[in-house]
Amino acid sequence: MTASVVTGRYVDPKAGRIAFKAYAEQWRAAQVHRPSSAAHVETMLRRHAYPTLGERQLSSILPSEVQAWVKRLSAGAGDRGPLAPSTVGVVHGIVSSIFKAAVRDRRVMAIRARVRSCRRSRSARWRR
Repeated sequence: MTASVVTGRYVDPKAGRIAFKAYAEQWRAAQVHRPSSAAHVETMLRRHAYPTLGERQLSSILPSEVQAWVKRLSAGAGDRGPLAPSTVGVVHGIVSSIFKAAVRDRRVMAIRARVRSCRRSRSARWRR
């Protein structure tokens, strides 16, 4: 712990106790977006991220849980059916950005949303 304090990497364990939704709303308010982009981000979070992650504490969300959530979005678990790979990529990108901000703000120690996106690779698109 002393080394992490000296190197500036110390993260107070209490800092990550904020709910994902509360932190995401703070993050959203600080973003510089056009009104249409801001509305799109709000919709993506409200429809896809908040039902699963919203009430969870930032520090309690594991990368494996984010990966399972992304898979459920792709597979269509729930009442909406499967999401298009591009939509899953957008939602994952937003959630990943929120976690990156949480790391910069020293709310969590490591990036928790680093999961490979479901988007097809560029080479897969050219093979059609």
